Amino acid sequence: VYRSVAKLQLVLDIASGNDVTGKFADKSNVAWDMHNVNLNGNIYSSNASTVTVPSSSAYQDNTAFDKYPVGVSGKEWSTYLPECLNSTKAKGATVAVTAFSAGRTCLIIRTGASLAEYRYYRIDLYDQTAKNFLDIKRNHFYTVTITKVMSDGYLSAVEALGNAPSNLEYTISATDEGAAISISNGQYSLQLSHDEVFIFDTKTAVHEM
Repeated sequence: VYRSVAKLQLVLDIASGNDVTGKFADKSNVAWDMHNVNLNGNIYSSNASTVTVPSSSAYQDNTAFDKYPVGVSGKEWSTYLPECLNSTKAKGATVAVTAFSAGRTCLIIRTGASLAEYRYYRIDLYDQTAKNFLDIKRNHFYTVTITKVMSDGYLSAVEALGNAPSNLEYTISATDEGAAISISNGQYSLQLSHDEVFIFDTKTAVHEM
């Protein structure tokens, strides 16, 4: 089963003493969202290894900040994105694969418990080893892990969006979520990503398929 979108999550793995601001200790005060998001995608691709994007695309800034790091109870942890040529395109404009552009798809992270305390950080999907920006590919699971906070962020999301990432150390992993399970009756074969599905119809009832 190949999904037509990518999945992305934010993880905090900050050791004691590695956050000089102290604002990342309470994960519920660390909200995030995606900016410069491509809104148009193709449901089907004949080649899963090739990024396909419709000829006409629109881009959006998400300012709700309604997603949270993995582990915050009762909150949304994930976002889903149509694939896009994020390495060489920024809001449709061609850019160098190694050069920063404010128009690339990125995370904006907000810390703080109130408006007066809010600070903002930008994170790009960037390969620190290869020194180039990453495409967003269908059926891939991207995990952004913050490991160190070196200073306060910007005073506004607009300011963070317009500048290259700074003041955070982070890693990015990209996992291909391709089918790993094959079920066959001898004539037909079905490729699956999971061999069990749990369906909840109430808060207490669970059905296994």
